[in-house]
Amino acid sequence: MKSNRRLSPPPVVMIPRSARAKERNLEPERGQLVKRASIIVLSSVLLFTLAGVAFATTAGTPDVQIASATFTASPKGTPTMTTCMGVGGVTYQKVVGTWKATITDTSPIPLPFGLSGTGTIKGTLTISTALGTGNGTLTVKITGSGGVAYKGTAPVVSQVVNQQNDVQGRGFLNANITKNSNSTGYAVKANFEFAVSGTTGAIAGQFGSTAGSQATLDYSTETNNQTC
Repeated sequence: MKSNRRLSPPPVVMIPRSARAKERNLEPERGQLVKRASIIVLSSVLLFTLAGVAFATTAGTPDVQIASATFTASPKGTPTMTTCMGVGGVTYQKVVGTWKATITDTSPIPLPFGLSGTGTIKGTLTISTALGTGNGTLTVKITGSGGVAYKGTAPVVSQVVNQQNDVQGRGFLNANITKNSNSTGYAVKANFEFAVSGTTGAIAGQFGSTAGSQATLDYSTETNNQTC
């Protein structure tokens, strides 16, 4: 027999409003978590990529040699001098000059590119007349044999040491070495000492030789890098 009994529809499950609201509130959090995870992964990939580039650019075949030399220089003409008033009413004198230089390599072991040669030293010094203390920059250009040459700059600190205006000083030379005008990848890096005659203006100096053989002190200054 056919039954006339009707089937009841499945029950409807009601989700409380508080639960639905909580579910909606979680959606932005899930989005933020996904975004943060993506940023972390991207940052990690970028970090390892950059690290690989850094390692690649620092690879090479090192070569460090002991270098030493002596040098003399005679002035080419008379240096120009300019006087001005500095901080605190102190008088300063700017000295600009050019010297003809000869350098003799005295390195204990022959270098890949010898340092002996001739050239010029151009310099600008700003000197406190109250203290006799000065600083400035030298530009050194030397031509050697076999097409070898080197050119660079050297910040220097100087001090007038007596009534004859004799000067002592120290500097640091950083000069790139070329051969036949092409880069060799080598450079001269030298902490040097020098003395200047107050009478003739001639310079004598050295680097890498017996420590303190010119009895030059470790002069130092603090400066605002201004000049006359």
